[in-house]
Amino acid sequence: MTSPVRLDPGRPPVDEGAAGRTAVIRGLIVVATLIAGVILVLLRDTVLPERFSYDAKGIQAIGQGTLHVVDPAYESVAAVYKALGLIDDATLASLLGFFAAFAVLAVAGRRLLRPDAALSATVLFFVAVLLSAVYLGTYSKDVFVLPIVLLAVLPGRRWVAQVLTGLAIIGYALVFRTYWFIVLGAWVALQVLLARRPRLVWLLVALLAGSVLLAGAVGVALGGSADSIRTSSNEYRVGSDDAATLITAFVPGGTLLTGMLNAPLQLLALMVPLPLMLKGGVYYAVLALVFAVFWVRTAIAVRRTLVAGPDVVERSCAALLLAFVAVQALFEPDYGSALRHLTPLLPLAVLLWARPRQPRRVD
Repeated sequence: MTSPVRLDPGRPPVDEGAAGRTAVIRGLIVVATLIAGVILVLLRDTVLPERFSYDAKGIQAIGQGTLHVVDPAYESVAAVYKALGLIDDATLASLLGFFAAFAVLAVAGRRLLRPDAALSATVLFFVAVLLSAVYLGTYSKDVFVLPIVLLAVLPGRRWVAQVLTGLAIIGYALVFRTYWFIVLGAWVALQVLLARRPRLVWLLVALLAGSVLLAGAVGVALGGSADSIRTSSNEYRVGSDDAATLITAFVPGGTLLTGMLNAPLQLLALMVPLPLMLKGGVYYAVLALVFAVFWVRTAIAVRRTLVAGPDVVERSCAALLLAFVAVQALFEPDYGSALRHLTPLLPLAVLLWARPRQPRRVD
């Protein structure tokens, strides 16, 4: 007969046998998820619509010299794959990308085998692995976000990890996407804010206000509206497979002011995408539900960390995730792209979601 044991001071006793069975079950789920992800990677061109391979085929063609584009990001990604000797081996490149994503998820989900870890985190882990197979198990520029996320989720409280994460962000911004400099600034600012342990509602207000300021700064830098980046990106998408999920301006006009007004509205629409849901159809409803459930559950996780007093790792992860979505609100052209770009950052949410629920005090 097993006796109850305490995992942490202040927590209710947990039956040792039940804890062991839970760990085994969750371990089997992790293994099954890995196998399912590998199968999906190997069959992705067969089971997924062709639009899911447009970027990958473009990157490979650039690396092979059969396609020339003016986007430095794609040229940089293709150059890296070529330097690694992977540009002519799509299968190996796909498997390496997927295994890299799984490894980062495994580090982030190190608490999942604990019996007091939230079950929803295990579900998110499963979904994140499958999304990684879809979006990262191929030639992808988003694969190179993974080193940033890995540094953010590594355990430890040393300031060195913070510095290395910041340097990784700078490196990614210099080589691939310059807007990550904005993510860097927002990440630092949000860490300062989270250290003060604000109420969740004030955190949301700060995010919305910050998005207005970001849109204003970007608009001034562009000499117009922050919306112009999204608008120019969407011009060639009209009539394409992505047209139905395009993110469009709520307030038309293309001025500095309309860009600032649209930013908080777009941020809310990314988190709870009612415009997407109102388009009708099962696919759009499911996609909208995925975003809404993800951000609502993430808000709950962030609130728990604030109440409990977040450590440096959790504060860094929450700040990076929120900083990224705030910047997404300025530039993201469509909801499909939003999900693809969010995928490498899902380990941050896995770590936050896995925090055990704090027991209520009984006086």
